[in-house]
Amino acid sequence: MDSWSANSINFESPSPSTLKCRDPLDQKFIDLASSVAPSYLISKDKDILKLRRKASKLRMKFRRPDEFTTFRNLSD
Repeated sequence: MDSWSANSINFESPSPSTLKCRDPLDQKFIDLASSVAPSYLISKDKDILKLRRKASKLRMKFRRPDEFTTFRNLSD
């Protein structure tokens, strides 16, 4: 937990992203990822994963958990 805390950033309320998700309940995750771009968002949510191409143009990478199993995958 100490390592996680040392490498994390706390946000009260992230800035709204220009990237919009079809599901409004998922938007908070996209807003947060956008606020710290370049960033990775790991999700199994289909609505989020459909935004991969648009997200990459905004310096965000959206990945499924099975695509993000090792640190080596960070460059993909």
